[in-house]
Amino acid sequence: MIAYNSENKHVLRDHWGYEVKAGMQSYTWTKLLFDKATSTSEFDDPKLYGAAGKGLLKLPSGKSLV
Repeated sequence: MIAYNSENKHVLRDHWGYEVKAGMQSYTWTKLLFDKATSTSEFDDPKLYGAAGKGLLKLPSGKSLV
């Protein structure tokens, strides 16, 4: 999990792991995107998205996996 300071104006630097607090715009499980076959499906648990947030399996604009 990572939260970039550019998207969270109240923090002075990027935060990752346990440093990411509730309410921060963050991204998680991004390494799974290396597998091009990874996608969401009708069988995904909606509670997972509630717990992980909108950044689950997503990258911020202007960022790449590299």
